Amino acid sequence: MRFLSLHMKDFRGTRELEIGFEPDVTVIVGRNGAGKTSILDALAICTRFSREHSKRPNTAGFYVQGSSQDIRIDADNSLLGLKYGFETEGPNSAPYHVDTLQLMIQNDGRISSADDLQVLLEEAKVISFWPHLIYCRQNRGFTFEASLSHSGDLGDVPDTDIFPDRPLDEDGNAIAELERWWDRRDAQEARRVRDGERDYRDPQLEAVRELIARIDSFSSVAFNSTASPPGLHFVKSDGTPVHVSGLSGGERAYIVLLADLARRLQVFAPGKTLDEIPAIVLIDEVELNLHPGWQSEIVPTLTDIFRACQFIVTTHSPQVLSGVDSAKVRVIEEDVSDRSWKVTVPLSTRGRTSNYLLEGVLGAQERYPPIETLIRDFNAAIDQENVPAATEALDEIEREIGDDASTLLVLRKRLKTLRSRA
Repeated sequence: MRFLSLHMKDFRGTRELEIGFEPDVTVIVGRNGAGKTSILDALAICTRFSREHSKRPNTAGFYVQGSSQDIRIDADNSLLGLKYGFETEGPNSAPYHVDTLQLMIQNDGRISSADDLQVLLEEAKVISFWPHLIYCRQNRGFTFEASLSHSGDLGDVPDTDIFPDRPLDEDGNAIAELERWWDRRDAQEARRVRDGERDYRDPQLEAVRELIARIDSFSSVAFNSTASPPGLHFVKSDGTPVHVSGLSGGERAYIVLLADLARRLQVFAPGKTLDEIPAIVLIDEVELNLHPGWQSEIVPTLTDIFRACQFIVTTHSPQVLSGVDSAKVRVIEEDVSDRSWKVTVPLSTRGRTSNYLLEGVLGAQERYPPIETLIRDFNAAIDQENVPAATEALDEIEREIGDDASTLLVLRKRLKTLRSRA
C-alpha cells in the first residue's frame, strides 16, 4: 500500500490543504506553523482509525476517540481524506486499486467515517501485505534513560501483535527497546553457537550489524553484558567501542534512527530482509541533531536501505533538500489572498547550494536580517549617489560582520567607484 494524497479541511490551524505523496519519499518543507507536523498527525489518525476498525469490524456506529482540539477554532468539525493505492491478488481483481478514506472529527473529539466501512474491510482481505505505520516524532525517545544498561532488567519483549500500534501514539524509549530486543536475540544466537552451530548468525542482528558498518566512522555493534556500563556498544572505525550513552547527540540520532527502524521492521516481518519489508514511515524533522554532512545523506540512506518503505518526512534543512530530487519535495506556502495554504514543487533542489535552497525554496534570507537591511541601505545610498550615507552604512556593516572579505570587497569597490565620480 502507498499513501497517494491527503486532503485536510479545518484541521488544527489549517483551513484547507491538499498534498500529494511520492511512492518512495516525500520531503515536506514550510515555515513554522505551516502545518507540516499536522500532515503527519493526520496520516497517523487515518491509519489508526483503519486499524482499530479492522479489529472490531461488526461494531455499529464505530468511532475512535480523538481530540476536539484538532478542529480549527471557528469550525464545527474537521475533515480528513486519505487517498491510498494498493496491489491486489487474485485472477478477478485489478492489479492496482485506488480508494479514499473519508474521516470526520466531531466537536466531541469522536472520529468517524462517512465511508462504507465494510468496503474497507473487504479491501483489507485482498491487500497482499498491509503495511505498518511507524511515526518518529520530534521527541523520538533517543535519550538515554531507563535503559537496560541502568536497570539490568530485560523487561517484556513487545508482542508482535501489539507492538505495531505503539509508534502511532508514543515513541517510548527507542534506545531501551533496542537494547532489550538485541540482548534477547543475541542470547538466542549465542546458545545456537554453543550448541554446535558455530557459523550461525541471527539474521535480524546481522542486518543491523551490516547497517551500522555502512555508517562513516563506525564498523560494527555488539552487546556486552559485562562491560561498564553494560549494553549496546558501537565500535568506531579505529576499533574503539563506545557505549550508546557515550555517543554524541548527533551520532545517537542518526544511528539509533536507522537501527530502531531496522528493529521495528523485522519485528513486523521476521522472515524478510530489510529491503523487502513494506511500511509507511513518518519522520518529523528528519535532520534533528544531525551534522550538515549527515543531513544531506539521511534521506538517500533511508530510501536505499529500506527500499520497500514509503517515507514522508518534514525538514527545515537545506542540506536535506540538496540530497533529494525536486519532484519529491513539497513546499507549503500561505496564499495571502484567501489565507489558505497551497502546496508547490520547487524547480530544483538536488545538488543545489545551501544559499540557493535557503532563499529559493525555504524562503529564508541568506544573511541575518538586520545585516541584510544594512546592506540594502548601503546599496540604496549608492544608487542615490549619497556618499556620506553610503560611507556611514559601510562603517556600520564593517562593525557588524567583521572581516568578511568577499562581502566587504564588493561594497568598498562600489563606494570607491562612487567617490571617483563625485
